[in-house]
Amino acid sequence: MPLTILTRNDVKSILLSLSREQVLKLQSDLADGLFDYSTGVGASPSNPKFQPPRTVITRPDGLTTLFMPASAGPHIGMRVMSAYHVSPTEDDSKRKSHHKGSVTKTYFPPAYTIDIETGAKGSSITTADASRQSQAPGSRTASSHRASADSSTLNVSTSPTADDGEADDDDMPGTPLETLPESLRGALPDNTVSTSPNGCITLLDSTGRPAALINAQELSAFRTALSSSILFMRRKHVETITVFGAGRQAYWHIYLALLLRGEDIKHVNIINRSFDRTTQLLRDFYHSSRVEWRSNVKFATMCRGFVEYDRLVTASVQKADVIFCCTPSIEPLFKGELLTSGEGRAKGRLVVAIGSYTPKMVELDPEILKYAVKQHHPSRHRAHVKHALSVGVVVVDCLDACLTQCGEVIQAGLEPKQLVEIGELVMVRQEVKRGIEERESGMSVEQALSSEDKQLFQWMRKGIVVFKSVGMGLMDILVGGEILKIAKGMDVGTNIDDF
Repeated sequence: MPLTILTRNDVKSILLSLSREQVLKLQSDLADGLFDYSTGVGASPSNPKFQPPRTVITRPDGLTTLFMPASAGPHIGMRVMSAYHVSPTEDDSKRKSHHKGSVTKTYFPPAYTIDIETGAKGSSITTADASRQSQAPGSRTASSHRASADSSTLNVSTSPTADDGEADDDDMPGTPLETLPESLRGALPDNTVSTSPNGCITLLDSTGRPAALINAQELSAFRTALSSSILFMRRKHVETITVFGAGRQAYWHIYLALLLRGEDIKHVNIINRSFDRTTQLLRDFYHSSRVEWRSNVKFATMCRGFVEYDRLVTASVQKADVIFCCTPSIEPLFKGELLTSGEGRAKGRLVVAIGSYTPKMVELDPEILKYAVKQHHPSRHRAHVKHALSVGVVVVDCLDACLTQCGEVIQAGLEPKQLVEIGELVMVRQEVKRGIEERESGMSVEQALSSEDKQLFQWMRKGIVVFKSVGMGLMDILVGGEILKIAKGMDVGTNIDDF
């Protein structure tokens, strides 16, 4: 069997070509793998006993590399990712900042704006006009240095910033800037280091022969968004989505949300500190071949150069049905009280945090996690699960990893019984479906639920659900194997015989 090599462009072209039905099939396969991992039943390749621990090394030059061996489906393999990854520091001589609550506001020189279509400075575009202007390149509205008071019709108008240094990969560990050699630091603009990780996924077939070498940049971001979509698809209300970040993780979370439930989505708010990356992300969606995304969905962007940035972020969080956090932040992206007090408690939300992955990183105020686990209700024990399932837990991808690596979980002081793996939640639906098939009753899943499970089902649909993910090698191998199969069917990639 030949070795197949898939470049980043190969992977991206495959992912963008996937239909909604194909993505749902991938989602189902991933859910099955996570179910097998969480239950640990039988001899499934996804059983936790076949998942070696990840290993991290940091070389003297500051290059940090993550090795994630795993087994899933017919493949075994490893994802390897490397990056010079720098955490933000308090001592930043290049910017004048002050802290207000849990939000950092940074002041920059006078703002200029950019045209979404042409990239020209000196113009602005509102989300209400964006669809029309995307069809008329070069058309412009009057320049504005102030955001609209209505967060649903924000101007794409802000100050230029340096690259925001967002991690495009949710698993990469951080490396402080001071650990890098002086020669390297001096050669980089403003003492910054590119944090975009590079790496690949190696797949071996069931006999141990090399099967594929796959660029991991797009695939890893896609598989993380795919795991988030398992919970996203169960939500009743998804009209307004607020996204923190503008890297590949943010892109694929938005892309899959629109692909899977575009008819239900009305607003997408993108919050990020980098002006250039935010406008590029917005441009990607307005240049998409999917016209319905431009005509039916209002996109809004906010960067820290906005005069009313704090107020606009607050409004975007309060109005959101779904919040995707995709940044390696060391402080909460918004105040926890927006979700835990008064009006915030009245609205159910799905809050997904996939950007922080070390004990020092926190995208979410730990108070949000504390509040999420206070809402306890009677739980039901099942065979093979790690603990009782109940409303009032934080959902994670990997229990052990999140207990030791997630800053939010650690700072909130959560115990194992207050976390539940997403694979365990998948089991609830699978048990019910199995019962329906055995009875051939024609009942819906919700009708077939027991009283205890119905409570859990309603929580996943309407409650405050927090999902924290640090990434698993199992996801890479499982999704990578499926993408390899699709690539062969599309005749995409380079094949090397007799490798």
